[in-house]
Amino acid sequence: MALKFETHEQCEYLTSTMMETALSDGVRLKPRHYGAGLSVWRIGTLPDCVYRLKEGRVHLVSVDTSGNELLLRTLRPGETFGEVCFCEHRHEPDGIIARTVTPCEILQITYNDFRRSMRHDPELAESVLKEFCERLAELERRTQILALHDATHRLKQLLLHLARSKGARSRDARGNVCLTITHSELAAMSALSRPHVSLLMTRFRKRGWVSYRRNSPVKVHLDNVNA
Repeated sequence: MALKFETHEQCEYLTSTMMETALSDGVRLKPRHYGAGLSVWRIGTLPDCVYRLKEGRVHLVSVDTSGNELLLRTLRPGETFGEVCFCEHRHEPDGIIARTVTPCEILQITYNDFRRSMRHDPELAESVLKEFCERLAELERRTQILALHDATHRLKQLLLHLARSKGARSRDARGNVCLTITHSELAAMSALSRPHVSLLMTRFRKRGWVSYRRNSPVKVHLDNVNA
């Protein structure tokens, strides 16, 4: 398989495409352990590996030229991240950092091994195409949410999006979905301040849209929010 992309943004959609069952025989994933609050890679690191989170939680954060951070994704066990670059920007540093939230065990594979597998494994190539579709849909939806000027509506739509993304099978008999997410993470994902998110979440709880306790998952009551 010969791949060549003209822009680096196209390469970024290849994150989370590696599945252990799709990798060719002989490709070995190397485990590494990280403490909480450590960088898996930093700004300026060249894209060289694909990672699979085995234990713990990781934040993917975008950093602009002024040093401002925006939380892109919260990764949990079983998810894959990193970057496989096929364009002419292959040897340029990345603008995204990966930071551990809790102690983590992370499996990794080098760029060259992954690319070798892409050439010889039809299942892996198919998973890449599938991930393209999912990532494009996710990006479009997140863009629509961030474009909302009303903070209440923006946070409401973000919660609905996160809950629905977990799938119908994650709903209980009462139409509730549990999200393991903090107010700080919601603030970063919705481009709002943490105090503003906490204020809105208190209002949502009074309306019966969500329920939660300190240091516990947020339960989104989908039937109430959609009513």
